[in-house]
Amino acid sequence: MRVPGIGDMRQVSLDVSGISYQCRVWEVRASRRVGGLIEFRGHYPPGSAGKAHALWIKWRLDEFFEATRFDGLVVDCRELDYTWGDDLHLRPRSRWLPDGYPYRLVIRPEQQDAFAFAEPRESHRFEVSVAVSEVHGQMQARRNT
Repeated sequence: MRVPGIGDMRQVSLDVSGISYQCRVWEVRASRRVGGLIEFRGHYPPGSAGKAHALWIKWRLDEFFEATRFDGLVVDCRELDYTWGDDLHLRPRSRWLPDGYPYRLVIRPEQQDAFAFAEPRESHRFEVSVAVSEVHGQMQARRNT
């Protein structure tokens, strides 16, 4: 029996999504708090066709959280082509996040209806700088807790 060599094997990609991401962190001075910003770009297929993409996004959010342990988060989806899908969750480790966790979702105004299912409108912002400022302020206010 011949044992297959590397040349006999075919590559298999685990890239289930054409969505890309970029992660950034910032520190809150005079405390040990860290803020996180993650940006998602690309096409999210509508409905159940996007299920694998939703899992991929959730995995990236959880991975970012595990790597940095940020104390507040801004998720930028302005460049994510999303229309609808029941499985999209945009908070990492959501079962363990406390109430009032500093969080904002940045989207374009025309995306508000689509994202209202994934995140309540009160967390929606249209400018990254506004969202970062609000999350930063919440983390500063919580620095002594």
